[in-house]
Amino acid sequence: QFEDWTMMSLRFELHLLAHAFRHDVEDPERTGIHLDHLAFYYNKYFKKALSTKYYGVETSKELVEMVHDSVHVTKKEVLESQLDAEMECLEIFAKLTEEARRYRNLRLALGEDGARLKLAQPLQFAPSQQGQMQRGGKRGAKGGWYGDGKGGFKGGKPGFGGHRPPAISGPVAGGFQQHYQPPGHPAPRTVAPRTVRPPSYRQSWNDSKGKGK
Repeated sequence: QFEDWTMMSLRFELHLLAHAFRHDVEDPERTGIHLDHLAFYYNKYFKKALSTKYYGVETSKELVEMVHDSVHVTKKEVLESQLDAEMECLEIFAKLTEEARRYRNLRLALGEDGARLKLAQPLQFAPSQQGQMQRGGKRGAKGGWYGDGKGGFKGGKPGFGGHRPPAISGPVAGGFQQHYQPPGHPAPRTVAPRTVRPPSYRQSWNDSKGKGK
C-alpha cells in the first residue's frame, strides 16, 4: 500500500543519511546530523525536500520516532542509525515495515486512534484528453474550434490573431474554390472559360444540297 511504501522509504533514507554523513565528515566530534539540520542535509543528499507535515507530524523528532526501529535520536539530539552500515540484504526494511504495519493495525483494532498514520496523499493528475488543440482549444457547439484568442477557431471561423487555414482545392458546391492568398499578394486573375459553339448541322445540310445540284 501507499503507506507501507512511504514508511519503508523513510526508514531506508534516514538510515542511509546517518551513515553517509558520518562517512563523509570523518570527524570524531561530529558523530551525526543534528535534528535542526536534518532537513538541510536530507535535501543535500537526496535532492528533495523533507517535509514533516507530509508525514502528519510537526517536528523532526516526531518524524524520527515514526521509524524508531531503524533510526533514533541520541541525547544530544543527533540522528543515529540502529542498523549496520553494510548489509548483505536490504530485506530488513521490508520486514520492519510489515511488522510495524501489523502492530499499528492491532492498536487501531483496540481503539487507539493515535496509531493511525496521517500521511498526505500524493496528487493525481487526470490524463490529458486527446483530440483537443494545444492552446486550450475545445470543441465548439457547431463542430468548430474556439481558443483563447491566440490562433484558435470558433464556430468554424478563425479567431483573433489566428492564421486562416488554406482553402481546399477541388469541387465545392458545384464549382471550384481558389487557393487562399495572404494579404499583400494580388488576387488571382479570374478568366472566364472559353465557350465552344457546336457546328451548325442545318448550314452543313444546305451546303451539301447545293453541291449535289
